Amino acid sequence: MNKNSTAKPLIEAEIDSLKKITGRSCQSCSLCCRLLDVEEVGKQPAQWCPHCKPGRGGCSIYTDRPQVCRNWACGWLVNSDFGDEWFPQKCGIVVDMYPMEDGSIVARFHVDPRTPQAWRNEPYYSKIKHVALRGLRGDAGVQFATVISIAPRPWLLVLPHKEVEWGPGVTLMTGPDHWEFMQFKSAEAAVEFGAKLHAMEQVIAEVRDENPDLAPMQILDRAAPRLCESWQRREKAS
Repeated sequence: MNKNSTAKPLIEAEIDSLKKITGRSCQSCSLCCRLLDVEEVGKQPAQWCPHCKPGRGGCSIYTDRPQVCRNWACGWLVNSDFGDEWFPQKCGIVVDMYPMEDGSIVARFHVDPRTPQAWRNEPYYSKIKHVALRGLRGDAGVQFATVISIAPRPWLLVLPHKEVEWGPGVTLMTGPDHWEFMQFKSAEAAVEFGAKLHAMEQVIAEVRDENPDLAPMQILDRAAPRLCESWQRREKAS
């Protein structure tokens, strides 16, 4: 991915501002308190939080809830791109944008394991595919991956034409609006390959900008020596 793939997580004040814009509230829904994990209170995914009273007021420690809960935003609650059909209590799906340890962002569609096929129904499936495509393209200026989370199963990475099990790997664009996921045995191997791929993309872009009239193979011929030098410098530095 060559566009920025990191974004600053929302904070509580920003979430409140977005809720005012959408005019939405949780109402009787507490599904996030069931589907997500919250380590701070020892809550596992797909289990009710011990502090939640579903249908009877929701979170019983709302004013003293953990910071991770304060800074978490339900996609339906803060984003009007998700219509009323995405009300979590109605569709059995909770949407969020999750910051990974490496600084990247993942759009997660948490599906209630009691209705595990809900995400494959329309209009949800088409919307999920649309979000995945926009994320891969970086249409909003930030690139992100899109996953399906059905605890306790592994995440599914959503690509425009299929879904694959999430794990260490790199997403590669192989054609117009077409991506494939290359899996690796370790996160370290994926990071190393991703760094080399990014360096290659940068060098090719530089050569293309300097020589706009060159044919593709000529660009690769010009880029090859620079790329070798870049990799050699990287290996020496490591």
